[in-house]
Amino acid sequence: MTVGPAPIIVASCNRARRKITAHFMARHAISPGDAIRYSPQHPIERRQFERMLAWGVIKPVRHEYWLDTVAYNQDRMRRQSRVGLIAGTLAVVAALALMLLYRG
Repeated sequence: MTVGPAPIIVASCNRARRKITAHFMARHAISPGDAIRYSPQHPIERRQFERMLAWGVIKPVRHEYWLDTVAYNQDRMRRQSRVGLIAGTLAVVAALALMLLYRG
């Protein structure tokens, strides 16, 4: 069984989001008054940074940015529930497939 590039892409995106978040947390840039300059180092970080801006997880103040921890936690919860839903669905499909194979 071969695995396509999707898991690698997902892992790279997750790693980029963690790196961006760690950057802001390490500099305590979690409020508008603590905003910092930030420039992503790699294209995947640039894309994830732009997405985090669009989702409201990273917020701009003039030419600086800060991490909205409330929005960050909501985004994490949303992602975790989506992963749980997908995993649950796959488990049910696998169980049904095994039942059908066992019968026949």
